[in-house]
Amino acid sequence: MKRGTFIDTVYILAALNPRDRWHRKAVELSQVRRAPLVTSDAVLTEVADALAHRSRRMWASQAIDDLRADPDVKCVSVDAAIFAGGLDLYRERPDKDWSLTDCVSFVIMRQQQITDALTADLHFVQAGFRALMQE
Repeated sequence: MKRGTFIDTVYILAALNPRDRWHRKAVELSQVRRAPLVTSDAVLTEVADALAHRSRRMWASQAIDDLRADPDVKCVSVDAAIFAGGLDLYRERPDKDWSLTDCVSFVIMRQQQITDALTADLHFVQAGFRALMQE
């Protein structure tokens, strides 16, 4: 049984920005039905951080609200246990350049038995997942 597809920051930013190098691939993948879709409030925080400039802030917050309101998207709240698991993984892999948000995402994906991620981030491949934007 397919457990869903994880939505990463790279995909969201590419889908929102027509000038992003991954925009075309993000749009192409958005046409394929992949529900249930899963992301996290950590990923949405990363999106907001990337779009924090005052000229984009209202647009970015609306895009995040739209994603959170989408019935096909489950947004996982990063509780203390998920955060601790992500921090443990972050600490355990000094050989990788994985961000803490990546590690939290990997914990969520493992908990929910998700193997596919809407991302071009090769860190997901290093962690044993599929980065669909790279295929």
